[in-house]
Amino acid sequence: MSDRRRTFRQPCELIGHIYMPHSDAFSNECQILDISSHGAFLRPSPNAQLPPTFDLVIGDSNTARPCRLARINSEGFGVEFLDPVRTEIEKALMEAAFEEEILFDLIAGVSIDASTSVARLRRAVAAMMDIVEKRNEMTWQQSTAA
Repeated sequence: MSDRRRTFRQPCELIGHIYMPHSDAFSNECQILDISSHGAFLRPSPNAQLPPTFDLVIGDSNTARPCRLARINSEGFGVEFLDPVRTEIEKALMEAAFEEEILFDLIAGVSIDASTSVARLRRAVAAMMDIVEKRNEMTWQQSTAA
């Protein structure tokens, strides 16, 4: 599995708290076994059931990270951190450059999946996210070297 990951996962022993969005339920504590900038592997309390998306608070942080359940096995749950920056970039590009093209495709009867404009939008978002991720890695590497 590790050969498909975008970045190396660092083994760790952290406590996390799982919060269900739009729920008054208390958090579920979990153990974080490994972590990277893109995701983590969690061992929740026995019999814990996770929804497809939830928020994860790592350690004593006050910041919740939105997550998507990526895989389940007998050891625990693999999660992907959802990046709100990606959504913001996609929305900005849509409004600034692709909205009319995609609208024309839809009017012409082209499905979203077959739209070349949507494919171009996704490539542009991926390219910008690569830049953001590389800059974040450089910042992290500089701060750990100090």
